[in-house]
Amino acid sequence: MSHLRNLVFELHPSSLDWGGLAMALREFGERFRDESTEFAVDDQLSGTIPDQTQTIAYRIAAEALTNIRKHAKAGQVIVKLKDDDDGLFVRITDDGVGIPAADLTSSPRGHIGLITMRERAEMAGGRSEVKSLPGAGTTVEFWLPCQPDLALQDAQDSA
Repeated sequence: MSHLRNLVFELHPSSLDWGGLAMALREFGERFRDESTEFAVDDQLSGTIPDQTQTIAYRIAAEALTNIRKHAKAGQVIVKLKDDDDGLFVRITDDGVGIPAADLTSSPRGHIGLITMRERAEMAGGRSEVKSLPGAGTTVEFWLPCQPDLALQDAQDSA
């Protein structure tokens, strides 16, 4: 039961609802303290991000952060959030070991995180890019459009 509760939390933490994306990512980042990794969220958002966009952004960022925890051996991780062109721009950088170039173009067997991040962004009408050099860290960037939540849009259309 505890495992199921943790899984639900990781998909959509309650802090995302009451504290927003920056708060939820800060909470996720608490896990880095166990590994002596500096973690920061640079929240430059000026407006309200629709719930659906926040959830998708959280899941993409959580995948990137999980990959960093598992593989990067990073000393520092920075997540930047900002408004950009009627959307949400997220940049996650680390100073870890980097990703081999071959793994950027085709994920090794059993490792689908990079593909999942790109597909989630594209399904939401956005884009994603991962840049890395072995020994020089990794940067994950993605942009998602800030479209109104579908539930809200449906309610407005039927009114």
